[in-house]
Amino acid sequence: MTTPLTPAGDERILITGASGWLGRALLSRLLSSVDADNLLPVASRDRVLVVDGRRVEIARWSDEAVAAFAPTHIVHLAYLTRDRMAELGWERYVAGNMALTARVMDMLSWPTVRALVHTSSGAAIDTGGRPGPSMVAEPYGFLKRSEELLFQDACARRAITCVTCRVWSVSGPHVVEPAKYAFSELIQQARSGSDVVVRSPHRVYRRYVDAGELMDVAFRLALAGRSTVFDSGGTYIEVGELAALILEEIGAPGRRVRREEGADAQPDDDYSADDSFFLELAGEMGVEVSSLSSQIRNTAAGLGSATRELRSTSEE
Repeated sequence: MTTPLTPAGDERILITGASGWLGRALLSRLLSSVDADNLLPVASRDRVLVVDGRRVEIARWSDEAVAAFAPTHIVHLAYLTRDRMAELGWERYVAGNMALTARVMDMLSWPTVRALVHTSSGAAIDTGGRPGPSMVAEPYGFLKRSEELLFQDACARRAITCVTCRVWSVSGPHVVEPAKYAFSELIQQARSGSDVVVRSPHRVYRRYVDAGELMDVAFRLALAGRSTVFDSGGTYIEVGELAALILEEIGAPGRRVRREEGADAQPDDDYSADDSFFLELAGEMGVEVSSLSSQIRNTAAGLGSATRELRSTSEE
């Protein structure tokens, strides 16, 4: 059982990218234990969300408002993901992410800041003996790795706690675009009444952890003043086996898992990391990690209801 989150009470917590999946998952964890006046969630535009039944105003980034808030804890989640490069082009994509990194680097010089939590990615590190990401061919991974090093160095020089959380694969009810992610997309298929189709002809391996539990661990480390770098963990499973488990948990008798066939054989796709350190940290921080079956049930129950967005601040 997860122990209650107990901040000291003087923390002023800034969350960038608060309207994204991880931001909403973290808000779900913080809203019951952090006073609203001590929480500033920001994003690229003004929004009003309802998170687990609670109304949350997300403010558009403002240099003046953030400076006046004088955060003690920064949770940096704002980033342009890989899919945005097709829309923006390489130069605008790189410039946009570098501007987000520079904004945080500036804040790390503020005297009030005591801790930084930021999310990186498995794409930032060498995997399977392959070389690290290239700025030209893989700017997302390259920039994430650069950000890791910049933040860790700046925090070390200023005695600021720095928690780097490399996110690999997550689940959970606060997913913003469920059709983009295999876990939630398979659940949507299972609920549609048809067979579940795994669209990868080759075997795909992942480790899944609830996004809220992951962010909870990262934030508790910041509260405890523990600088560290860790990879997200969770249950290791092949996606075809995940689809079968989803059918079982959703309760879909008579339906089956079908796999698309590819013209050419491809190597297995294993995008995961050793999760022993993550599980150790979760235990030390008092966060219970959900089983894969629980993750499926929680994600299915929350799709479309855990978080919703109001069209205007006047709408209830």
